[in-house]
Amino acid sequence: MLALTTSGNAQKAIAVLPLPGAKLRDGGVRTPDFVVLGNGRAAIIEVDGPRHYGRTRQADDVARDRHWERCGVATIRITSEYADDPRSLKALLQEDLRR
Repeated sequence: MLALTTSGNAQKAIAVLPLPGAKLRDGGVRTPDFVVLGNGRAAIIEVDGPRHYGRTRQADDVARDRHWERCGVATIRITSEYADDPRSLKALLQEDLRR
């Protein structure tokens, strides 16, 4: 777990949990790429590479996102190309996490 704070302000503290396994009500175990927790909210971050572009995989991703949504947790999907550009990635994440 990685905990981040800005300006020592506990209200802006977040925790980033990479590859956490979570058992959901449907009995399945989901392992998102990252879970971000902070200020009483949670978000799932999924980094999607080329294998996510196929029709079958996209349908699986939609089903996974729906499971998290039923739990009240938003999913943010980022294409792996953003990993090569830290500025774009930071801007994208900041925008998505504000919602």
